[in-house]
Amino acid sequence: MTADKGMGAKANQFINADDGEDGPPNQATKLLDAVLEISPDLFHAHDGTAYISFTDNGHYKTMVIGDVRLEAWLRKSAFELFRKVVNTNVINEVQAYLEAFALTKGKQTDVFVRLGQNDGKLYLDLGSDDFTVIEVTQTGYKAVACPRQVKFRRPKGMKPLPLPEADGDLSELRRFINVSDEEWPLLLGWLVATFEPDGACLILLMIGQQGSAKTSGCEVLKNLIDPGVACLRVPPASQRDLSIAGKNSLVLGYDNVSRIQPWLSDALCRISTGAGSAVRQLYRDEDEVFFEFRRPLILNGITEFVTSPDLVDRAIAIEPPHLPKSARKDKKTFLSEFEEARPRLLGALLDAVSCALRRLSEVHLQDAPRMADAARWITAAEPALPIAPGVFLSAYESNQTGAADAALDFSKLGNAVIELMAGQNEWLGNSAELLDTIASDCSSETELQRAGWPKNPKALNSQMRRVAPTLESRGLKVVFGISDGNRKRLIRITSGTAPTVQPSESPIAEAVRSDGPDDPAGRPGPDTTSSIGQMALTDSDGWTFLGES
Repeated sequence: MTADKGMGAKANQFINADDGEDGPPNQATKLLDAVLEISPDLFHAHDGTAYISFTDNGHYKTMVIGDVRLEAWLRKSAFELFRKVVNTNVINEVQAYLEAFALTKGKQTDVFVRLGQNDGKLYLDLGSDDFTVIEVTQTGYKAVACPRQVKFRRPKGMKPLPLPEADGDLSELRRFINVSDEEWPLLLGWLVATFEPDGACLILLMIGQQGSAKTSGCEVLKNLIDPGVACLRVPPASQRDLSIAGKNSLVLGYDNVSRIQPWLSDALCRISTGAGSAVRQLYRDEDEVFFEFRRPLILNGITEFVTSPDLVDRAIAIEPPHLPKSARKDKKTFLSEFEEARPRLLGALLDAVSCALRRLSEVHLQDAPRMADAARWITAAEPALPIAPGVFLSAYESNQTGAADAALDFSKLGNAVIELMAGQNEWLGNSAELLDTIASDCSSETELQRAGWPKNPKALNSQMRRVAPTLESRGLKVVFGISDGNRKRLIRITSGTAPTVQPSESPIAEAVRSDGPDDPAGRPGPDTTSSIGQMALTDSDGWTFLGES
């Protein structure tokens, strides 16, 4: 909300003199008058955080009220006003008034990190000192001063992006990322989908051997669109750590993941779809801090670390092929070449984003996959991508089937159900009966847990709901809540013929479905290489990077 011109004159009504009574304006009042004279926007976000936006040295800035950077700006302003350093209480009083006004009189406004939107346009914050943003429309992109109606918050760890350059080609990205020809469309799809403004975000999984350049590939992707001080992180230890990281980055990247605990798997699913979360405020048992954001995710590891069907449904799994030692070079050269190419790559990516904005209303998918918004957005962008029309959907459906099969391999319950249904067409019973049937050799909860089974019928019901979509790809349909006479809340499992792959005559208009168990997902083995010459490099810490041979 913009402060009115008379607000500065009324500041003394809110900040009293040092003796607690109305009197001549004190330092806090005078400083507040000076702040309000520049007509700042005082507002709050949906989570209750108070913000101030103002023009400083010709640049429009947005800051959290209470942030150390706003405090530093107020101290600087006070020094220019009084020609001396003011007491901390003066700064605190001014911030207290600004916060109170933002929360009680200010409008609720969206605040963005790195990528924002307004009136059908996308805005990419370059993070530069002059606060330049890139405006992306249906007709292209251009650098502009940040509009007042678009509020960008800049976390401390944000690094700047270069100005994008025209006439780039995303094919050049293959110089820096080790990916097979079969999975190249998937990587491009994930990259352009990070700009999709409304739907759920795809999760990129890079699973490869040591020396496959998976870490450097993930770093290149994140640095292309959202560079930061902490490029790739270790997996979070708590919901609080994950929430804070998500609030301060556009893209979340996690390195060397070996196992994803159930709570983390559920949390990553929520971040992908934009569901909110709440954590207890530090030192206060009764208060909560709320987080609500939607973020693209990158995770890499050596082994198949994603076993939850929910997470698999939201993910694209890529297996970079192994690169020999003879194809490695130094890190300095690799990074120098990437920095030189980054403006062109960013420009080519923004061309694809503009294409998606222009064509999105024309694209309609029949039998759309799980992440339908992302698939539709990527399909709309395909004419500006270095792939043929329809290639992404075909690769994505194959990838989903292969990933689901891999997740099922780690599910003891899922495999037990498959074995149970091998000799029958239907099974009907409650959760307790199903548990007794598949774990007939266990007589106690302790034995069930030791054997890796759900510990009780309630836990089995929960796991069955998670694995049911994956079982459907094996021709098994699971229906919950069935009634049979006096028996209620039964589970019915039926066996049928799994659907076969039907190639689409119109790849743009119809998604290709592949639910059969015989699809190997099109993933390359260790000896599969791209048609483009590539080479990796390893630095002193053993990190592997990719260059051009």
